[in-house]
Amino acid sequence: MLRVGLEDLVLQILVLDLGEPAQFLLKAVDKPTDMAIKNSLNLLEALGAAESDYDTVNQNDESVMQVSTSLTALGYHLATLPVHPRVGKLLIYGSLFGCFEDVLTIAAAMTSRNPFVSSFDNRDAADEAKRGFASDDHIAVLLAFNQWSDLKRRDGRRAKQFLRENYLSYIALSNIIQLKRQLEKYMRDIGFFSKPKGRNSTNHNDVQELHLIRAVIAAGLYPNIVIAPRSLQGKTAGEVSFRGQKVREIYLHPSTIAFTATELESRYGCYHEIVKTSKVYIRDSTAVSKFAILLFGGSLKVYQTHGVAAVDDWLKFRIDAKPATLVKYLRSSMEALLLEKIMDPAIDVAGSSKGKAVIEAVSSLLKMEGGK
Repeated sequence: MLRVGLEDLVLQILVLDLGEPAQFLLKAVDKPTDMAIKNSLNLLEALGAAESDYDTVNQNDESVMQVSTSLTALGYHLATLPVHPRVGKLLIYGSLFGCFEDVLTIAAAMTSRNPFVSSFDNRDAADEAKRGFASDDHIAVLLAFNQWSDLKRRDGRRAKQFLRENYLSYIALSNIIQLKRQLEKYMRDIGFFSKPKGRNSTNHNDVQELHLIRAVIAAGLYPNIVIAPRSLQGKTAGEVSFRGQKVREIYLHPSTIAFTATELESRYGCYHEIVKTSKVYIRDSTAVSKFAILLFGGSLKVYQTHGVAAVDDWLKFRIDAKPATLVKYLRSSMEALLLEKIMDPAIDVAGSSKGKAVIEAVSSLLKMEGGK
């Protein structure tokens, strides 16, 4: 759980007002490469944690690129959390949108080993058991954990049987419990913890909440987005290539739930892990909606005359003028809520009249789209 990424150092440099990170890091004994610094700044920009202005100046008859970086309200809060910015953003948005308990489970699972285990001999049965929970990897882990937790409280013997039947690791699930307590403490320390209203038992029928949870996952994992072909053309999702922001051909790993799917819930998916072997694979995937990306993605540009909205100039969606205007308003409103929290950490921004209105509007947009 220790902070080790370069983007974490950048956040600390900014929040402590130690100067421009690109210049400060070059003073280190083992200074990072220019590419590493640029990649960290790009990631923080994509997460909405920082804003960078690039300018070219003439020094000693040479053109030199200078960077000016500043924290956003979200970036300030991420700098105060001792976790990776992705996990921090996931937790903050989970708290804001009233699905903290379930998002806490997902965040803990991301920083732990996968609770689904299988051997070569039982891989097919294990994959089938995992698909029985959900069509998305992160949601499947959440639902499996919730069901096991409920059983463990009521019937220990049945809980053990549940683990065997669904190829789940007791050690991995118990580790998630410990990590949840740690993450909850971090959030409590910065004033973002709100006590859940009883047991938050997300299930297959709670469609609206699952759409919201998927959107929050997208917020934390952006820009890790892949786009599927418009049609699978009779193939499974594992047989076709997806497109990423920088990698043109990305494939689903055979361990992903969607690998054998012949139809996808959405063309857009987010992922946490990516590996390169014979191909570039993502090891987990959750379907996300167009509005989830528009609301929680990177830099947004709206071309009203063309009816198009672009996120970071590569994710482009057709959208009418009214919903596009609403998306821009909601994005700025969410930033304003986070800014209010900086000014007064004790304030319950999600419980305020403005906060409730913003959250209800976001939830309505996601529900209206139906996750497609």
